[in-house]
Amino acid sequence: MRKVTVSIPEVNISYITIAGDDEADDQDIKERANVLLESGDYKNADGEYNPIEYSHTMDMQVWDITEEWNE
Repeated sequence: MRKVTVSIPEVNISYITIAGDDEADDQDIKERANVLLESGDYKNADGEYNPIEYSHTMDMQVWDITEEWNE
């Protein structure tokens, strides 16, 4: 019997609230948010991680199928 694993990529939205310099432009703010996102250290004022919201599933053309070995 054929056994496969299907990888279904999804798009999620992370919300990161940061206090920024009034003079910072949008690119500076995005770069700072990216540093926090990559470090995993983006908690809100209550010490909780900001929510991650499901957005959508990618089109089936980008789904991947991996054959599983029968043992």
